[in-house]
Amino acid sequence: IDEISIELSGGGGGGGGPEATDGSQAGGTGGTTYVYVKQSNGSTRATFSAVGGAGGLAGGGTSGVGTAGQGFSHATGTEPPYQNVAGGAAVSGGANGLGGNAYSTGGGGAGNANSDNDGGAGGSAGSYTANTSYSIVSTTDYLQIVIGAGGAGGTTTRDNAGGAGHAGVVRIKGVLA
Repeated sequence: IDEISIELSGGGGGGGGPEATDGSQAGGTGGTTYVYVKQSNGSTRATFSAVGGAGGLAGGGTSGVGTAGQGFSHATGTEPPYQNVAGGAAVSGGANGLGGNAYSTGGGGAGNANSDNDGGAGGSAGSYTANTSYSIVSTTDYLQIVIGAGGAGGTTTRDNAGGAGHAGVVRIKGVLA
């Protein structure tokens, strides 16, 4: 193998908690995904990364409804695992937000049983780093891969929580010369 192609995406952000008199938390930020090219002595030769999505705002939805998490989409989203997918769906009433459906999608915001108060906002999808080519320098090099976790859903003291974002993903393809 003379060259590798790297695609990666960060974890999706968690959905926000509902508006609440006792306070509510925003969803957590999704984790950053990394691919490190390491030399045999452990030092890093190259680093590739994709940041995680932002968490949804607490009470950032609409009256009684938690908004959907952001789906994962990009211009060439046709080849697994990078197909276009929806985020966690919108919920109403006192329902917990739904988690991100697949790699890098945002979690849905929590619904609110009191329709006078807002549900949580959905989390954002993790970023995507397109096919990045890396020419292999030494056959003793190796890859270290860290997958970004999905952000946690925001909570309140006594009410329901936003859905968690989904973890990121990495795809690596070798090119023979």
